[in-house]
Amino acid sequence: MPARLGGEEFAVLLPRATGQQAAGVAEQLRGIVEALACEPADDAAARGTIRFTASFGVAEAAAPGAATLDALLMLADERLYAAKSGGRNRVVAG
Repeated sequence: MPARLGGEEFAVLLPRATGQQAAGVAEQLRGIVEALACEPADDAAARGTIRFTASFGVAEAAAPGAATLDALLMLADERLYAAKSGGRNRVVAG
């Protein structure tokens, strides 16, 4: 169940997944985004192909400190920022 949280951030809730399964889904999504390519219009052809990347923070409801939805989202957000500061285009899970 995906939802936009704001700006460029989205959440995907996987209620029946383990943390390991959720990290696997995040890695699949990251790979799909990385494989995307956008060819610019003719007037911008000199810029070349545009590529995309995505970073993911994965948190599991059973994790310590994730007793509420707000806490779970905060934990996922912390891991997202760890993925971004670690070089982007990666998945950081617990």
